[in-house]
Amino acid sequence: MVGDGDATVPVVVAPPRRSRTPLIIGMVVAGAVYGAFGVSTLWWRGVPLVGSVLVAGVGVGTAIVVALLVDRIMWGRRGRTLVALVAAHLMVGVAMLAASAALPSLRDPQFGDPGDRVVSPDGRFEVVTYDWSAMIDPGWTMVVERVDGGDREWFWLGAESPAPVEVRFVAPTGIEVHDDYGQVWALTFDPDTLDPPGRSCPRPEYCWRWPYPEYTRSSPVGT
Repeated sequence: MVGDGDATVPVVVAPPRRSRTPLIIGMVVAGAVYGAFGVSTLWWRGVPLVGSVLVAGVGVGTAIVVALLVDRIMWGRRGRTLVALVAAHLMVGVAMLAASAALPSLRDPQFGDPGDRVVSPDGRFEVVTYDWSAMIDPGWTMVVERVDGGDREWFWLGAESPAPVEVRFVAPTGIEVHDDYGQVWALTFDPDTLDPPGRSCPRPEYCWRWPYPEYTRSSPVGT
């Protein structure tokens, strides 16, 4: 109270303004960690890099907006920073669940650039050799497809060596891949689903990203 003769004027002291710095620091750290984790996980599970960045960015951005809204609603209350950070973490969890549910539609096997094609004797199927590169080393992905479009399934992936030198149909659904080591990789695929009985990866170190970890052999049958 301040006295002025007989009159008194109350003095209102504003409560100390709480800083947003702890929240901002927490969001920057959490956003960087969750963003990097989200991008790498989505890419490893078959989502193209650009798509992985966009999906992870939307998730992290939404979490930041939620945290700021909670912080604003709880302004002046104790524990608002903690509550805002918890809300952000929960939002990230929701985003992860949503991304997992949408994964089948987000995936793209990215076989490479289509190259040589070999058509089956009955003209219904073809083997397409997709070319790609691992740094400076050439790579190849063999995919069986329907000539009229639709389904396709990979059955052989290699890089550097052994290199494929010939691909041919030995039956309407029978395929042989001859490599520069003199080896023959043979298989017969299902004409309805195109699924092969096994998938080959001569260089397993290149088969760590979806869909290639499902390979079943790294050498020809019988060797």
